[in-house]
Amino acid sequence: MDISSVPNSIISDHTPHSWVFSFQKENVFGVIEIEDADGNASGMGEKFLQELNGKIRKPLAKLEDIHEIIHHITKVHIVSLLIGSTFHDMIHIGVYGAGVVYIKRGNVFTKLIDHAGGLSGVVKQNDVFVFLTKTAALNIKESELHESVDTPIAQLEQNIQTYTESHTFPMGTGIVFFPMHPPTEYNSVFKPNQEKPFPLRKGPLYLVERMQRGLVELRWKLKDTNIRLSILLLSIFLISVGFGIHKEVTTKHDISTTNTMADAKRLYEEGEALLELNPVKGRERLSQAQKILEPLKETVTSTTKEGRQVIDLYNLITKTLTQAMHIYTVEPQLFYDASLLKLGGSIQYIARDGDTVVLGDTTQKAVYILSLSTKTGSIVAGGDIYTGLQSVAMHGSTIYALFSDFVAAIDTSTKQTKQGVIKKNDAWGTITDSISFGGNIYLLDIAKSRVWKYMATASGFSDMKEYLNPDTLPDLTKATNMSIDGSLWIATYDGKILRFTQGKENPYVPQGLDMDLQNDLLVYTSDDTKYIYVLDKKAHRVVVLDKDGIYLAQYVFTATLNPTRLLVSEMQHKILLLDQGKLYSIELK
Repeated sequence: MDISSVPNSIISDHTPHSWVFSFQKENVFGVIEIEDADGNASGMGEKFLQELNGKIRKPLAKLEDIHEIIHHITKVHIVSLLIGSTFHDMIHIGVYGAGVVYIKRGNVFTKLIDHAGGLSGVVKQNDVFVFLTKTAALNIKESELHESVDTPIAQLEQNIQTYTESHTFPMGTGIVFFPMHPPTEYNSVFKPNQEKPFPLRKGPLYLVERMQRGLVELRWKLKDTNIRLSILLLSIFLISVGFGIHKEVTTKHDISTTNTMADAKRLYEEGEALLELNPVKGRERLSQAQKILEPLKETVTSTTKEGRQVIDLYNLITKTLTQAMHIYTVEPQLFYDASLLKLGGSIQYIARDGDTVVLGDTTQKAVYILSLSTKTGSIVAGGDIYTGLQSVAMHGSTIYALFSDFVAAIDTSTKQTKQGVIKKNDAWGTITDSISFGGNIYLLDIAKSRVWKYMATASGFSDMKEYLNPDTLPDLTKATNMSIDGSLWIATYDGKILRFTQGKENPYVPQGLDMDLQNDLLVYTSDDTKYIYVLDKKAHRVVVLDKDGIYLAQYVFTATLNPTRLLVSEMQHKILLLDQGKLYSIELK
């Protein structure tokens, strides 16, 4: 199957300097805009299509597949490249350069992404996705796009044709409309009342003051019955004026309340609709709804119908936001006490491989292993040497113990220790952490801001190599620990999570958190762990992120616990925290 154009699309004519094309193949669709001042835009476009055709040999099942294509495609002169793929009930979208993606879901039409990057989410029947190149995004109004898709899907093609025939589009325009069948009727988009409260007028208040002064003067100067009768009539008039002013102010308050309620309801509905497709933006909308309604909630009471409506909406938004944020308040439970295995036992270092956790004990000069599923432990090594233990790692049946001058290997089956499988290199600075992956050993050197790699060989380990590329020079002086799943992850004291892939920095930006990560973090993941777990020590929480940086959940625990180490077993549904020599556990939801 070769690449073809997308049926529901608007594409400007090609010129020597501008080339736009919509494309689809397998489960992939998208649009590209190319500019070339030398007049070879069409040639560049044809080359792109050939490359893309060769790279899409099977359906793209995940966002990383799109990123992989964008990473390897020749991007010279590409102004906009927007690629989407649908797989089962998911959609994945990647954007290179400039471009905008919208979604129409039910009665909501909203922007999903307007910058380079990507997102994934669950699609629903009758969703319509709209991809715009840079030129299209700069020249076409959002309201016009909304109007063009504000129709049942069965009539979408006719609506787009009518829209195309009634407009003139500049060179470089590319718009792709991608509906999710089968069709159903859409409701029109809810538009909040934009009317503003009327400004208060001073006339009636001024009139009241004047009349009050006049009454005082009359009371002292005039005594006859006629005047008293006049005063009575004037008083009645003043009361009626007062009621009129009160009614006017109340009406204005009602209008302001109605507008605020409408805005909050709109944001709530948008947020709820976006939660499955784009949780980050969904939670943003819900947070905005909560913030604009909060001041109004403080001014109303439940004794009025209006007040009950405000309170009910606020409670609904708060409940939905809390559920969407997946914030769990937990009390970590004692999972394992090493003193049960050896008198006075205390844990300082931990690592995991599969169901087995290795425990390093410098106080009792020993190393233990523990089964997560059965909680059975055993001593595998000991002796005076282990007072200088600095870190532990594990691969298969072998434990690697880091000391200041060497790395030792412990065979858990024979309980034999072999010292110096890796000896200190003159290039070492300050080694603070070690991990094992694929049998290789990685050492974190915060003094040199390097990661040293020792590759497993038939006779032991290779000579020391630098894991990081020569042109990758990060500041690792504030690194706290590292973890590995194929990419290398490093947490820092100044609140950062760094990711390196094949020795090169691969930026990682957490998105959608209710509050930013604090200082002094620890990070954990592995090749059998789906997510990224961050121990935010100062906030007393473990934050769960996906590997694109999207916030998923957090576990907030008691302030009396101050963990120093973190590991996770998704298979056993447990987060393990090390505090004061003991292991505590949190159940994953």
